[in-house]
Amino acid sequence: MKRVATLLLIISLALAGCAAKNGGTHDAVQSAAQTSVLEEGVTSAPQDAADPVSTDGPDLDDYDDDEAGDKALSDPLEGWNRFWFRVNDCLIQYILKPLHKGYCFIVPEPVRSAVSTFSYNVLFPVRMANSILQGEFAQAGVEFDRSFVNFLLTLGFGDPASEKKPLFPYHPETENFDWTLARWGVPDGPYF
Repeated sequence: MKRVATLLLIISLALAGCAAKNGGTHDAVQSAAQTSVLEEGVTSAPQDAADPVSTDGPDLDDYDDDEAGDKALSDPLEGWNRFWFRVNDCLIQYILKPLHKGYCFIVPEPVRSAVSTFSYNVLFPVRMANSILQGEFAQAGVEFDRSFVNFLLTLGFGDPASEKKPLFPYHPETENFDWTLARWGVPDGPYF
């Protein structure tokens, strides 16, 4: 019985990120899969060279004057990316989604929320480092203060710091490595 309880605890901790996330991630993956299927269908469909764009509607624009379309994005890893996209799609659909449903059925919502908050609070050094690398020192201080209060009062399982308004605005969505690379002027590269 202890082994079963330990296994359930490990699974619930492993799926902690699923507790706070909406089903939007799967929907985004599914819509991306539909988009790739549509793109494959569009690229493989024969096109009429004389009339590539239908002009039947009054508000249609063929975007010929769009300069952004002149630069074609290359994807040197397209085959690799498509393979791993299919693998991830199968993992999500057939393994993670059923595990998430079981996790939600077994673990009550307050516990899922506490585990999710804990996993968010544990990652504060990453958000703080990205704030420092972006030159947002006040933001890094706010991140440190929030995490310190959360760990001090609730061992990281709660977020009492969000109830208090900080002196500086708090924007955790800009505290990731993408924003840091953009701040340092790193251009977009191939999708990986």
